Amino acid sequence: MKHNRFFNLFILLALLTVTLGLSATSAAAEDEPGAFVCLPSCDTTDGRMFTISGVGNATLAGQTSFVKIAAPANMAFFQIGIFDGETSGLWDKGTVQLVYTLFADPDGSQTGTVAVGQWNGANMVDNDWFDITIEQDARAQAPGGDYFYYLQIELPEAAITTAQSSFKLRSNSPLELSTNKSFGYMIPLRTLPEVTIIYPDWPALFPTTYDGAWEMYLNVPTSQAAFAIWDGDMDFGSYDCSINDTDDPDTSNDVLPPFAIGISARLEGVATATGLCRDAAGNVITGPEGQVYTTGTPTDDNLSVFYRREPAVTYDVIDPNGNVYHNPNPSGNSEWEQFLITTDRSVLADHYIDSLLPAGIYQVRVTGLDLSNLNAWHLPYDAMGVYEDGTPSVPVLKPFKIGDTIWNDANKNGIQDEGEAGIAGVTVTLLDANGLPNGTAITDENGQYSFGVTFGDYSVQVDSSNFAPGGALAGFSSTTGGELLTDTVTNDNVLTYDFGYRLEQNVNYCGYIRSPGFWKNYKNHMSDAAFLSLVSKTQDFSNLTVKQAAAIIGKNNGKTKIGVPELDGVDARYLKFLLVSQINAVWNGEPKSPALDGTFGSGTYQGIGLTVDQLLHQAYLDRYNFSVEQLDMLNYLGADGEADDMGSCLVQR
Repeated sequence: MKHNRFFNLFILLALLTVTLGLSATSAAAEDEPGAFVCLPSCDTTDGRMFTISGVGNATLAGQTSFVKIAAPANMAFFQIGIFDGETSGLWDKGTVQLVYTLFADPDGSQTGTVAVGQWNGANMVDNDWFDITIEQDARAQAPGGDYFYYLQIELPEAAITTAQSSFKLRSNSPLELSTNKSFGYMIPLRTLPEVTIIYPDWPALFPTTYDGAWEMYLNVPTSQAAFAIWDGDMDFGSYDCSINDTDDPDTSNDVLPPFAIGISARLEGVATATGLCRDAAGNVITGPEGQVYTTGTPTDDNLSVFYRREPAVTYDVIDPNGNVYHNPNPSGNSEWEQFLITTDRSVLADHYIDSLLPAGIYQVRVTGLDLSNLNAWHLPYDAMGVYEDGTPSVPVLKPFKIGDTIWNDANKNGIQDEGEAGIAGVTVTLLDANGLPNGTAITDENGQYSFGVTFGDYSVQVDSSNFAPGGALAGFSSTTGGELLTDTVTNDNVLTYDFGYRLEQNVNYCGYIRSPGFWKNYKNHMSDAAFLSLVSKTQDFSNLTVKQAAAIIGKNNGKTKIGVPELDGVDARYLKFLLVSQINAVWNGEPKSPALDGTFGSGTYQGIGLTVDQLLHQAYLDRYNFSVEQLDMLNYLGADGEADDMGSCLVQR
């Protein structure tokens, strides 16, 4: 009978007191306050259980199952509780106990080999919670800082046993629980104590704690061109053969899916079973299309109202945008069927879509699921735990981080040098491999941000809104090649998603060169005598006194004095020489004037004679050595090849 099938779970932590920083208690003791995260549900009376079963029950889920466990870095200990962890009482069949082994899994791949602890179901309790407290293990810490484990659940002697063990799991928030392997599930109903839990007013069948619904929430981490899940052994069909399994067009009739090889699965097609078509009174009949046998063992809908939940089992997948994809004909007896939603119209599918499916939480809503019928799922996505009110525990912990800095690149060299501060309040968006948004972050006071991610290709984009008036980057331009960076996460954090920006000021140069700050920047690079000597070689300033020259460079009794009449008519050569004096100071490590001949036609750069214009152009090529003010002057003086209009600026009043 189908309800004797094995059921390969995806959860749990069966617990035994062990000397590994672990302690266990029966939850017959008072529960701790606060919200729990549970799988598949927190209600101990609704019958919804995960089940692991022996080969003798023709299970489709295999004999080894897994649960992924994530705990935040700030938790020194975390707690897992298992409901009905032992195998000899309510909700179970047989006495073979499950064995649970917890592994450190720092990259979240479910391939870790370092065992943290092992427990046996024999040490747990019947029909109650059994809790274990686990100290965080440094071997489980991911590069991103949080901790990741997986629990392997095995049934000893699986090849020869018909034992079934059903249970639930819970944890103290914010622990995250999930599974992405094959697992089995059912609502066991074999004994009178179980019956009186499901039907509190037994022998009346109403009210009941189980309404035929089973809900799962799947975390799809990135956008998808196709979404596929596999339902197994759902025994679709009715006892009177009025509803029957059909051949699923997008599931192969010739080969089993890889995960189904070596277990009790049959090739997909029109499912066959040994149950005869019967009417409501139990009499053997012929189906409406001449059928003799049903397509389920037992069929879902079951002949007995005791087990039956109408209508016949179906399910919906609901994407994060609320779009509903219905599966009206899931798997029949002992077969796996794929449920496929895809953008690719060249392949057979259950539903076609015109654009990528979004990342996010997908709901799988099963209705009409009969009691005591062992079924299975195979999921390529994590099925999330739920809170006590049934809402999903949305995952936030990831093994890796990407980021991490946006800074003010004052010298525009694309490198965050000492003294270059981060820029706060910048909004960035994480994009998946398909270029669709997958989260946002805002830089902190140090200009830093990060995203938690798993393996894969990711891009980070600096949002255009940052450049709007009042935005964090208003007036800035990139010094690192733009607003988008892409990289691949393999086995470590990637903290090179960095963006440099420089504030591009619209400088009023005419006012700027008459400002106290401009002239004061130059006063320490030339003595009065050197300055007067330079000025005396310029025909336009041959009559300038030392006092007048000192006033021009900001030395008038220690006070700045700008806009003196003597500035009228100054040409670009004068300012070029002042700037060249600073450039030589930078290059030679001491403040001195350039070595210019009497016609102001040449200077030196690393011992090479250059004209003044060549000297300034070389300075522009080496501009990463100079201040913002110097760069502004270089640009304005035409050192970058632009037109020189300094003279016209100087004669303006």
